[in-house]
Amino acid sequence: MTTATSAEPRSAVSFFGAHAGSPGAVVLFLVFATSGIVWIEPAPFDVLLLMVLAGALINRLHVPRTLAPLIIAFALLSVTGLLAAVLSDLVFDSARHILISIFLYVIAFGLTLMIARAPDQVLPPMMNGVVLAGLIATCAGIVGYFSPGDWTHEIFTERDRARGTFKDPNVFGPFVVFGLAYLFARFMRDEDRVLSVPTAVAAVLGFGLLLSFSRGAWANGAISLAIVAYLLFVSSRKTGTRLRIALMSWTLLGGAAAALLFALQFDAIAEMMSIRGQLVQSYDVDQRFVG
Repeated sequence: MTTATSAEPRSAVSFFGAHAGSPGAVVLFLVFATSGIVWIEPAPFDVLLLMVLAGALINRLHVPRTLAPLIIAFALLSVTGLLAAVLSDLVFDSARHILISIFLYVIAFGLTLMIARAPDQVLPPMMNGVVLAGLIATCAGIVGYFSPGDWTHEIFTERDRARGTFKDPNVFGPFVVFGLAYLFARFMRDEDRVLSVPTAVAAVLGFGLLLSFSRGAWANGAISLAIVAYLLFVSSRKTGTRLRIALMSWTLLGGAAAALLFALQFDAIAEMMSIRGQLVQSYDVDQRFVG
């Protein structure tokens, strides 16, 4: 397989597409485009991604020595988790939890190997697929949220909170953050203009994040975007680039504040924001933290 170089023109990778002329990248894009459909377990994405990883292993996927600590950590977590499950009073529930964790370890390790082998070829279709999945889930959540009494409201919302194509708003929110951070990085690197499709998609994702009314997702989004801005700032050697990143960050922050004030003009959003603004929710005491 020919490895892409940094000199390759950016136009070779379309925003909602994959690396030109690479069937493997097209498959990756399509697989990750299904990552937002999580109504059932295992999700279609889980099965498809396992198939992709199996194909990569058959294609003699190389394991770098630098990943040895990761392998050891995953192995220790798996073994100790299984031992703990045996000693638990709820063996079935505990075993199910650790088996799901092991599945996630395998996914994380497999993706790490794929990205390490050819990041220029793997990351663009992978991230573009995630953004498309987030956009589909967000649009579904927005439609459901503003359609009270309709069947879409019942399917795409929960307790008057957008959940899109996910089972829970608290899972939908953080998923949207991932794509939002990627688009934010593209914008900050001056890959996308203000008036462009990626910017419009980022605005939709941001609105979906707001409608999830997930306090954890909001904190996740704020911290993630701050980390992206910081990393881009410290990795830039030119003073002009650093100044541009700083100015754009403050501008986007002001724009987000203005958008929030506009959203609060809707009574339903303002009421839910008031409820979610309380430090402790009713279900925190008798459900979430009961353990």
